[in-house]
Amino acid sequence: MLGKLLPACLAMFVLLTNAASACGGLYRVKSGDTLTVVAERLYGDFGYWTVLHDANLDRIGIDPGRLKLGQTLLAPCVDGKPVGLEPATAALPRAPLSGGSGLSINVLSGDDYAPFADRDGLNGGMVTDVVLRALSVSPQVTNYQMIWVNDWAAHLDPLLSNALLDMGFPWEKPDCDADPDAGRCATFLFSDPLFEMLVLLFSRNDRPVPFRHDGDLEGRSICRPAGFATHDLDEGGRNWIRDHKISLIRPRSVQDCFQLLSEGMVDAVAVNEFTGRAAMREMGLTDQIRVEEARPVSLVTLHAVVARSHPQGEQMIAALNEGLARIRQDGTYQRIVGQHLALFWEGQ
Repeated sequence: MLGKLLPACLAMFVLLTNAASACGGLYRVKSGDTLTVVAERLYGDFGYWTVLHDANLDRIGIDPGRLKLGQTLLAPCVDGKPVGLEPATAALPRAPLSGGSGLSINVLSGDDYAPFADRDGLNGGMVTDVVLRALSVSPQVTNYQMIWVNDWAAHLDPLLSNALLDMGFPWEKPDCDADPDAGRCATFLFSDPLFEMLVLLFSRNDRPVPFRHDGDLEGRSICRPAGFATHDLDEGGRNWIRDHKISLIRPRSVQDCFQLLSEGMVDAVAVNEFTGRAAMREMGLTDQIRVEEARPVSLVTLHAVVARSHPQGEQMIAALNEGLARIRQDGTYQRIVGQHLALFWEGQ
């Protein structure tokens, strides 16, 4: 029965995803078009030519003036624009490699994880931008397709663990050297790090939760959304969850956590600083919530994952790592991260 239900569930996920993706799409180059002309037409601002250039670097090349009549460009969704284009996934299939032996990868992510994964953000978010750019320059990859599913709890199991989709991101990696049999370590292969970030504590201004020592959180109720990793809450001898030293609250989303915090239903939220600050801003809570910056909860890295049981799992991870090494070497990675972080901090 499970074998029959899983493909049906996946099909429903994809149908719902495609129906909701009205922003962004494919644009075909017309006579007289330049990237600035197209940017003005699609986004209402010629300065967005850099967005188009970055999203189509593997098709246009380094020279932004090398557009060809009839060429197909990917126009990413940014702040709800553009609309009315031919639908497309976040990445376009590329021409097959010689012999047709390259990898075809279905890539999975979801919203509610800004600025790392966010369909409405620049190029789908920072990590989306990095992953798709790395795949686009990997010589082992024939084509790739982006699938968005906003139920994070379903990503690792069943969608990835059952190889219904190939590769997912962005996921934190536990200390697999210390505990190779830990759930994620035993089930998934991890890419090289895609980004490193601090996890901080967020509490109310009128009910602050100072965090100087691990013991400061004992007896507290801490919120972290379902689907987000919790291994850092037990590592280093903390055992906050394992020994029931804290009450861990697991609602569906980051916004739910901050809503509970604003209502006094939890003592603090423990998420990465970027996602936490973005939620505070979006919910209008910046004057009510404080960020405990004296000491981070943890330092974590984000990765792409593929199930160990996937028949091409090791090749897919190796292909992504090769592309990632290439964009780090030529400076593309640093440019992508810098652009996304600049946009993020401008909004604070």
